[in-house]
Amino acid sequence: MALTISSNARLVGSLFSGMSSRRTNNFTSSLFSSSDMLGINYMDYASIKSGSYYKLLDAYYSLDKTSDSTKTSATDKTKDKSDLLTTAKTTDSASKLAALEEKSEKLGDAADALTTVGNKSLFKTTTKTDENGKTTTVYDTDKIYQAVRDFADQYNSLYNSASTSKVKQISNAAASMVNYTASNEKLLSSMGVTIDEETKNLKIDEEAFKKTDMSKVKGLFNGSGSYAYQVSVKASMINYHAQHEASKANTYTKAGGYSNNYSSGSIWDSMI
Repeated sequence: MALTISSNARLVGSLFSGMSSRRTNNFTSSLFSSSDMLGINYMDYASIKSGSYYKLLDAYYSLDKTSDSTKTSATDKTKDKSDLLTTAKTTDSASKLAALEEKSEKLGDAADALTTVGNKSLFKTTTKTDENGKTTTVYDTDKIYQAVRDFADQYNSLYNSASTSKVKQISNAAASMVNYTASNEKLLSSMGVTIDEETKNLKIDEEAFKKTDMSKVKGLFNGSGSYAYQVSVKASMINYHAQHEASKANTYTKAGGYSNNYSSGSIWDSMI
């Protein structure tokens, strides 16, 4: 006769607990009047011997297999949605992203110093009169040179960092900045500013630069349509993408997973 077990695990469990507590009094007058023999309950022993205990045990653990199967199915469904639950890892460290933000801002400031027009412009001319009464309009060549040199230094610093970024948008913006500079290579070279073929960095020859007609330099570096202004726009894009990547720290996806790998603590790298 088959033994039918309820699918309720708690009910099956109660059958086991009951077996150890049952006692028989059918043989109270016999030699085996005790309900236990060497710690084994007679009824439990009879169940084991007849095979009923085995059937009960088998039925009980079959419920766990069903439960495991259900869990496996649920796991498979989760795997199907792995794109939602998988932690989205940023490809640059928090410290590198912070450095990119800082360097892009410094290049923007250097560009602003050159592109500013009006009374605060570095290209504002002054009039000088010699001993013969002859007047000439001149630029402050030293200040302009210092500003262009600072621009070149900040340009190199940002490019060297951004070009090695593993964030596609950042490396693309860096490449765009270099390509735009290359398109102005002849003009830059004519005023003593050259591009290193290997590093793509800007180099400035002070003597050659100061001999250049400053009105020509003004045309390339001053105003909203200038080379310096367009470079600052590309630097702003690098800054934006660096901030966007950094903002993913300690946030979550719609499925409840971490949206960034350094949310677990490496964000502190930016403070070291």
